[in-house]
Amino acid sequence: MKHMTPGLTEKKLYVYYDERYPYSWIPHNVAKHISKELEKYDFEVIDAPSLQRVLGEGSKDTNKEYVVVFAQDVVPDLVLDNPDNPTSNSLLRRFLNAGQIIVWMGDSPQYVGRADDNQKLNPPVMQNVLSMNPNYITTNKRISLTISGIVLSLPLWVGTKPHNKTPPHGVSGVSINPLAVAIDNVQYAHAFIISYKQSASGFVRIYDFPINKEELVTKQFIRGILGVATRDVTTPIWNKIEILSEEVNKIDEKFDTKFNTLKSEIDTFKTTINEILKLEKEILEVIQKKCENKE
Repeated sequence: MKHMTPGLTEKKLYVYYDERYPYSWIPHNVAKHISKELEKYDFEVIDAPSLQRVLGEGSKDTNKEYVVVFAQDVVPDLVLDNPDNPTSNSLLRRFLNAGQIIVWMGDSPQYVGRADDNQKLNPPVMQNVLSMNPNYITTNKRISLTISGIVLSLPLWVGTKPHNKTPPHGVSGVSINPLAVAIDNVQYAHAFIISYKQSASGFVRIYDFPINKEELVTKQFIRGILGVATRDVTTPIWNKIEILSEEVNKIDEKFDTKFNTLKSEIDTFKTTINEILKLEKEILEVIQKKCENKE
């Protein structure tokens, strides 16, 4: 689907979902739900054969920006040169080398699947195809967003599988920009962009946790995908305005509370002053009477 941003390159937006292929952390019903949500923002839902076609087009057409969001977290065999032992000559990598964008969520891109087969292969996709460090740690802590992650409107989440953010040994020609790091070990990133051409394009990894319920696909969840996928100015501003609005409401509530407290204290002070003035008047009247009696 075409997506135009004034003054910028034409974007073609796609979301991959194919229930014939297996999954890891994102069940088919959730993947379908994510796809339906992204359709509202001009993403075209594509299956594995269509994905193969789109990646082929994107690897040759550098005049347009292609963005593919993977709603399923298993690589289909059709986009690899050898599913059992893929290489950097795979269609998936050629697409990325052309400066296009893939957004990946859920489990790491470590599994490969075939149509109508629940069995998942575990070849070296990460290091051989994506130049991604396969080393990770297991955790269950809230992530810490980097400046880049904040700018791209990513929300906070509890991460479970951050990867070492340095490229594998012997890999050159790629750069890694962390979007979210482990709060207690910044060497490991929960979200990042591996760039193969331009710094703003490449393999974008986000949401490293089991997305196994439709309720997890919130408004903020979708906005995070839109932020990294389209990188339009409107998406971050939209998010920041909502945050600012919430902060203003909090300030307004605090002001009302403080104003009511201050008003109550002023009323109490006025009552005290009036009582003092009344007492002072009574004292003056007593003194005046005593003076009159002496005379």
